[in-house]
Amino acid sequence: MQSLIYSPKRPDPLDGSDQRWLTKGGRLFDLQRGWLIWTDGFHGLKPVMRQVVNDKIVAIGRQSGTDGIRLVVGVTDAVNPTAVDRISTITEDELYILRPGIHVRIEASAKNPQVIAGIQRAIAAAGWQEDASSAIVIKASAQRGKTETRTFSQSRFAGFGGTRDGSTEQTVSATPWMQSVTVSDHEQTLWSTGSGGMPGFLAIREDESPEAEIRKCEVESYSLFNTFEFPGKVMASKWSNGFGTTSLTPDGFIDQSVQ
Repeated sequence: MQSLIYSPKRPDPLDGSDQRWLTKGGRLFDLQRGWLIWTDGFHGLKPVMRQVVNDKIVAIGRQSGTDGIRLVVGVTDAVNPTAVDRISTITEDELYILRPGIHVRIEASAKNPQVIAGIQRAIAAAGWQEDASSAIVIKASAQRGKTETRTFSQSRFAGFGGTRDGSTEQTVSATPWMQSVTVSDHEQTLWSTGSGGMPGFLAIREDESPEAEIRKCEVESYSLFNTFEFPGKVMASKWSNGFGTTSLTPDGFIDQSVQ
């Protein structure tokens, strides 16, 4: 037995086919602001079909029960009116957790002068301000990592990891020099970058030693802190999937905004 529920379309406030809106997969993008503003999906149903037709979304979900399979069919606006209302009220200060003008602090464990100088350079370039009371903390380190051991196999194309004594494998251990910078808010990582580590691939000439190439990763360096830049803006994690979701449910389409 099959039953159908038809969810009537809402009034069409905007044309989803204009140059401002882009619907891709289950996501709606505002091209004018460069934001992912809305997602859509299924709740309590197994997806059967989702299709954008002009400025409308047609979705079909399936629900299995003791009395058979139930199909739920819904049609709604691709440009969700709830989403449009939501983005008209949100401010950039609310949207972006990292942005010019914010206050940050450098974690006390970052004591190396080269590390601190590099962080302060990047803070100034980003338009941030140092504040010892800020909840947004910058953690940084330049130190030895854990010893790693890897076996490299010779390739007839690139000659990586091979040896000149005729063997096709060579095992090498190294303790790489690691550099990293992380920006966090209450232990939640907002952004990070790093360099270092033992390479997983070597491209060497026939007269070169894999071990000599590996040893380069052990050389102490602070190069990351001379060049890295903080991002211009990072969206708060709560908005990572947009400002809300429209789900096709057994009761039709239901909008749920992010609070």
